[in-house]
Amino acid sequence: MEDNKSLQETQQWMMDMLISPFPPTEDEDVEGRIAKGPRLSARRHLQIYRQSYIVRLRECMKKQFAALAYTLGEELFVQFADEYLSRYPSDRYSLNTLGKKFPSFLQENRPDAEEAIKEDWCDFMIDLASFEYELTVLFDEAEPEDGKPLFRVFKHHHNIARYFLEFSKGKAPELYESQTSYCKVSRDNYRLTIQEITEQEFGKAGIITPSHAFIEHP
Repeated sequence: MEDNKSLQETQQWMMDMLISPFPPTEDEDVEGRIAKGPRLSARRHLQIYRQSYIVRLRECMKKQFAALAYTLGEELFVQFADEYLSRYPSDRYSLNTLGKKFPSFLQENRPDAEEAIKEDWCDFMIDLASFEYELTVLFDEAEPEDGKPLFRVFKHHHNIARYFLEFSKGKAPELYESQTSYCKVSRDNYRLTIQEITEQEFGKAGIITPSHAFIEHP
C-alpha cells in the first residue's frame, strides 16, 4: 500500500514538474526522484523531459489550430498556447481533446477584455479557434449507424470558412471584416469537405437534421 502511494505521489510530482512554467527550485528533491546518468545530472534529465513534453503539446496545439497559429504568428500563438497548457494541462491519454477549452480561454484572456468596445480581430480569432476545434471533433466522431455522411452547419460573424479554405490551399488570406456567413462541413470516409452555404440552406439543414450539430458562434 505504501509502495502504491509512493508511486502515485511520484507520478503526480513528475506531472507537476512537466506542466509547471517554472523550473524546479534548488530545494526541490529532484535527485531523490530521478536517477542521474553517466553524463547528465538528474536536473538535466528533468529539463529535457520538460522541454520535450511542452514541445509535443505545442505541436499538437499548432496542428489543431493551424490557421489560428498562422494568423496570430508564431510568437503570439506560443504565448497563448503555453499559458493555456499551464492552466489546462492534458489529463487524458489521447491529445485529441487537448484544445477543447482553448476558444473559451481566448475569450477570457482577450486583450480587450476590460474594454467597453471590443476589437473585431479578437472576435475573428475566437471564431476561427472554435471552428478549427469543431473540425477536430467532427473528424474523430464515430461513424453513424445509418452509414450516412456526418456533417455540421455553422453560422459565424466573420467569413471563417472562406478564410480557412484559402489558408488550407496555401494562400495568404486577409482577415475578413465582420459579416454573417454560413457553411457546411461534411465528413465522408474520414475526409472533410467545407462548403459555404446560404442562410436559407443553414436554416433548412437545422430543421431537417436536428440530430446533427447546428452551431452558431456568439
